[in-house]
Amino acid sequence: MGIFSFLFKAKGRHGTHSPFAYSFVEKVLREQEEMAYPKPIISLKREQKLAKALFRLFQYLNRSTLYLDRDTENNYSWLKSIARFQLISASDPLAKDCLIVVDANSLEAYLTMFSDSELQQCAFVVLHPNNKNKEVIQSFYDWKQFNCTIQTWDFSLLLYLDEFKRKQHFTLK
Repeated sequence: MGIFSFLFKAKGRHGTHSPFAYSFVEKVLREQEEMAYPKPIISLKREQKLAKALFRLFQYLNRSTLYLDRDTENNYSWLKSIARFQLISASDPLAKDCLIVVDANSLEAYLTMFSDSELQQCAFVVLHPNNKNKEVIQSFYDWKQFNCTIQTWDFSLLLYLDEFKRKQHFTLK
């Protein structure tokens, strides 16, 4: 999907009929000038917009534990400068209420590694800057472990929310 078709399909804060999606657009996707961003974000050039959005996302979700896989750490080395991450390990049980940040190419390995109940306690942020590898993650939007999926131009969010009675997918800008 190119940028123009994405923008045509994507909804902003007034195009959504979900309080969660409206709040997500307002607090995560919209630039917030008054927010105190860490200095490493300010010094980034190409990735600054993504880094700021992810920083706001981490603040918004307020998860107890943030995990990062090794490949994502290598590809996005600046991530460790904006939040405190633990490297994820298949041998360790997942912490409850955690957030796992992975590259789109690593997602399937982690989704098959953990049980359904573990996955429902976690949220996944899947990085796909400039909508690259979108096809890879689209198949995971239908997984029963996640009843809320959000796609943006640079990342997707997969999570389970008790307040959602049926699966909902949002394409947001």
